[in-house]
Amino acid sequence: MSVAEIAPKKRWSHSFRFRIYGLAVRCNRPIPGVHPSTETCSPDLTISLGEMPPELSALADDAGELWWASPWVDVDGRPSHVIRKIKSGQYYRFLCSSGARFALGGGCRHLWATWPDQVSESDIAFCLLGPVMGAVLRLRGTVCLNGSAVRIGTSAVAFLGSAAGKSTTAIAFAHAGHPMIADAVVTLDPCGGRYLVHPGYPHLRLRNETIEKFGSADALPMFAAACDKLDLIEEGAFQDEPLPLAAVYILGERSWPPAAAVKFEWVSAREAITVLVENSYGNLQLGGAMRAQQFEFLGRFLLQVPIRKLTAPDEISFLPAVCRRVVADFRSVAASADFTLEPRARKAASGSSR
Repeated sequence: MSVAEIAPKKRWSHSFRFRIYGLAVRCNRPIPGVHPSTETCSPDLTISLGEMPPELSALADDAGELWWASPWVDVDGRPSHVIRKIKSGQYYRFLCSSGARFALGGGCRHLWATWPDQVSESDIAFCLLGPVMGAVLRLRGTVCLNGSAVRIGTSAVAFLGSAAGKSTTAIAFAHAGHPMIADAVVTLDPCGGRYLVHPGYPHLRLRNETIEKFGSADALPMFAAACDKLDLIEEGAFQDEPLPLAAVYILGERSWPPAAAVKFEWVSAREAITVLVENSYGNLQLGGAMRAQQFEFLGRFLLQVPIRKLTAPDEISFLPAVCRRVVADFRSVAASADFTLEPRARKAASGSSR
């Protein structure tokens, strides 16, 4: 039974304001892990937690057109997330294997959510602030990457790759004085010839097994546990203003033995576009026109932003050294004349390595 079905008939006023991934958000409840905003502008997105449009409440889970099913499944073989188009796209309904339900409607300006009793609000926030918001932004026209981003100097640097490593890398950078900008959803918002990464929320997605690799909570003095999936970053370790994205690092296979050197390589255009598409929210969901637009967008992006492959030791104790090497490599690349030339003049760099 969902919260919407067991909650009192009283409806909360949408008086809680937030700024999430560049969107002005108004919600009827606090969102765990997200700091409130003092902005008074009209909301880009209204969120109703514990509520669902009446016309969707009684629909069966398999109602509507299947838009996308996650390739990741739970222990019972159920996709972690399924998205269905309802009423020819008037609504998009997100079904989570946990039993949580989200619905997006109102021209992608209103999001509703209900969930079973056994699902916590922190778990709802975990889903809302990751895959759901990534899909919402994509449906609103913003291309987003599934990765993490940190601040180096006055720029954003993003990390993409496998499921493991992005958040752990962001921890190391925040601990070294390079604030985190976003974890899970990295926006590519075109602005003045550059791509802005908008701040997400001041938390990192860490599972218990990752935390244990650091030894204990005491091994991460800048962080304090918020729940079993999120670690709260102390104030000052989070970048709360958007920054232009100046480089992307693809996390490659971890090197072994751990003492192996950190290695950086240029990524060819073919490999870069493949990785960008694979790590874009909604890449499997797009229709013909939207898919063509996304390829065109990412094609322009990879010609403007340097993309490097990072191979690093498979050992957490080496992360501080890895961070130092990444910072040095980024500054070298940013200062390179290659990236002040026209895109066609940079093709020769795609096959070389450092």
